[in-house]
Amino acid sequence: MPHQYDLQFLKETFALLEDATLVWATRPRHHFVNDAGMNRFNARCAGKPVGMSHGPKGHLSVPVSYQGKLKAFRPYVSRVVYSLANDIQLTSDLVIDHEDGDVSNNHPDNLRAVPIALNNRNAVHRPGRSGFVGVRERPDGWYEARIGSHKDGQFYYLGRYRTAEEAYAAYVGAGVALDYTPRHLRAGCPDHHTPPV
Repeated sequence: MPHQYDLQFLKETFALLEDATLVWATRPRHHFVNDAGMNRFNARCAGKPVGMSHGPKGHLSVPVSYQGKLKAFRPYVSRVVYSLANDIQLTSDLVIDHEDGDVSNNHPDNLRAVPIALNNRNAVHRPGRSGFVGVRERPDGWYEARIGSHKDGQFYYLGRYRTAEEAYAAYVGAGVALDYTPRHLRAGCPDHHTPPV
């Protein structure tokens, strides 16, 4: 049985249209137990949009049968779309990051393949007591900023500042250098205002 994210298997199973609609491909004989099963599936489904279901945390997946086994695979739509759009075999150390934060938006322009640590960094976190992500108020009334790096897994001290806004500006500058998404940086600011630069 092929791996559900094997690029050749994905190409045999799905097609990505110009408008980013994911449709069933005309699937080959070896996907089926017999000719009748292949002919029945392709007559009914080839060229039609795939059915999707919501998985953990709202991610869309596609039930795929293989050799007569119903739902043998449930690949994430985001990985399928990214692989087909970029003609690339994704490795297991990469996950798909939805840049706008909407896991149901699987348009190729919204997807990027990143290490798990970077994807976790780009998750939207709630601001702390200072009102800003990455900013802490010190007992002396100053504010200090820290940020994590997906490149080495470390947190870095960015200095102390008179205001929370100044500290957050330092956090944003470091976040841009570390490839944090604008969505993450914007969400770390009160009321989702445009972050300082």
